[in-house]
Amino acid sequence: MKKLKRSKSKAPETAPVEETGEAGTEADSAAAEPPSAPSEGMEPLTPEQEKNAKRFKRKKNIKKCTKRIIGIVLLLALAGGIVWFVKFKTGRRETAAPMQTTSTVTRGSFDSRVTGSGTVKPIESYTLTSLIEGKITYSPFDEGDTVNEGDILYRFDDTEAQTAIQEARTALRRAQKEAEDTKTQREKQLKEAAKAIETAQKAVETAQKAVDTAQKDVESAQKDISNAERDVSNAQKAVDKTNERLAKLTITAPISGAVEGLTASVGDDVSGVLCRIIDYDDLSTTVSFNGVQIQQINEGDRVTLGVSSLMSTVGGYVEKKYNAAQAGANGTVMYTVKVKLDRGTRLAAGTNVSVTVHTARGDVESPGFGAISYPEPKEILIPEAGELTVLNAENGNTVRAGDIIARVHSEALDSQIESDSNSYQSALDALESRRDALQDRLDAVQERKDAVEDSREGVTDAQENYNDLLKEESIEDDAIKTAQTQLDNAIKKAEDYVIKSPVTGVILEKHFKAGDNYGSDSSDKTLMVVADMTTMIFTINVDELDISNVQLGQAVNITADALPGQMFQGEITKVSKIGSGESGVTGYPIEISITEPGELMSGMNVTAEIVVGSVEDVLMAPSSAIFMMDGMYYATIVTPSDDPEAPEQEEQVQVTVGLHNESFYEIIDGLKEGDVLRDSGLGSDDGMGGMMMGW
Repeated sequence: MKKLKRSKSKAPETAPVEETGEAGTEADSAAAEPPSAPSEGMEPLTPEQEKNAKRFKRKKNIKKCTKRIIGIVLLLALAGGIVWFVKFKTGRRETAAPMQTTSTVTRGSFDSRVTGSGTVKPIESYTLTSLIEGKITYSPFDEGDTVNEGDILYRFDDTEAQTAIQEARTALRRAQKEAEDTKTQREKQLKEAAKAIETAQKAVETAQKAVDTAQKDVESAQKDISNAERDVSNAQKAVDKTNERLAKLTITAPISGAVEGLTASVGDDVSGVLCRIIDYDDLSTTVSFNGVQIQQINEGDRVTLGVSSLMSTVGGYVEKKYNAAQAGANGTVMYTVKVKLDRGTRLAAGTNVSVTVHTARGDVESPGFGAISYPEPKEILIPEAGELTVLNAENGNTVRAGDIIARVHSEALDSQIESDSNSYQSALDALESRRDALQDRLDAVQERKDAVEDSREGVTDAQENYNDLLKEESIEDDAIKTAQTQLDNAIKKAEDYVIKSPVTGVILEKHFKAGDNYGSDSSDKTLMVVADMTTMIFTINVDELDISNVQLGQAVNITADALPGQMFQGEITKVSKIGSGESGVTGYPIEISITEPGELMSGMNVTAEIVVGSVEDVLMAPSSAIFMMDGMYYATIVTPSDDPEAPEQEEQVQVTVGLHNESFYEIIDGLKEGDVLRDSGLGSDDGMGGMMMGW
């Protein structure tokens, strides 16, 4: 693949230059020069000799051109040295070096082209090999022949393959016959197995119905148990209630105190109030305090009570403070406080006492007196009429809370206890009986479930038997499929003995012919190379400065060195996004397709020309007069002086450029038609951007 270069539009084309070593001497050239055109009486040159003569002439011209270029470069270097020396001595710039030239801004048209060269090849090429080894019996086409897709190119000796096909067909017929022989018997067995499945399924349905019936019996028995449990609960409640009544006939003292009002004796029939108990230790009094005092008093404060009649004091505490105001003497507002005396204090009811409350702020003394009061006597009631069998108290005796005072016996209650106990036992017996009935029904359900499971196992057995018969049929079907597969494989294997053309095209190479043996001993496994010559492709490199102007589908003009005078049309079919660098220049490969290749042959060298842009009737300046500096384009305008002996005036201006090629720049802004420009001595592609000659 050759690297792309940009060509000058509307300029004479230079002959292609081949790479050479160092320039040889003229003697060497003369020694290598081929014969010139034949003179009269001599034999005419052959086409190959004429081509060699052209090539030699081209090389000779290249060598002469190279020598001339070297000479020009040396002269330029010498002139540049002289100019530098003069400027260095005089310390000022001077215009007018003989080497400097000018050009003029004109209006015209030009286009920009990209060129490159490459080697064409077919769009598709197939190298044919074979998996089969053996003798080639048929090969009708030769190298250079045109073939169609599907044409037979080679046929190998397929005796073994045909034998394998015959054996596979015999095995297939045998498997088919064996399957047919057992088909009738198996169909009968399948019908019997299907009937067995149906019978077993009906047995399952019957057993399931029995389970459902037994389940309903269980539900009924469970309801009976619920009722029996409710009866037992009610009977138990009745027994508990009667026992509570019986316990109440043992009469205990609810409080501690003295017994009074007792009139009955053991053996008497009693009912109503048995006696009374009064707690003489539970003494209290109420006194009044004014509004200021009541604010200092809190419930629980200790109290000292003065008993003037006994000339003594007793202790107590504030039990309750009432916030309701009451009217006192002389219109004062008073508040009541209840004081509880310490237990064990004995004072007569109605005894007047003074009250002093010991508060957190100090002692507070009631302005009045309080009277000692006893609690109300507690009546001891006989819950049910009966005979008094035990009496542990007498009038005036002191009892404690919880002491047994008396016991009463009730015959009516005894009868009720016996009746309730009998009812409770009957309810328990009924509950047990119904639980037994429930268990019997649960056992029946389980038995019927077992019957269902047995019936299902019968269905499973029958189904497995049916499936086994189907498997036998499937095995026979598999045997037929296996035999068919073996036949198909044998036929497919036989196809490998025939090599067909994969494409319509031309045979480029043929390495084996009919009668040859193809096998592991062959050094080259390639049978033939077939290529589609209807479309040819080649690749060129496009410079990074031009790749943005290249698009898929762009038309390409193509010429071939081997076919002078012929022009071919191509199209860009691939543009690579990955470039490769060489000597500081990056190129991007593009693929060009030729759909009408004509006489083009694989391997020929071709040159592509792509028009990437064109302009008409625009301002244009020679590329030699435009230079770059710091990424911007500039030109030097030359203005003649009115004084013939004075130097020309030069002005460097920035210009805006458009389309350009190797010869011209389109001027968008900065110059006008007729401006005279100083040539920089550098072309736009000389790699000297940013340098200014003479500065």
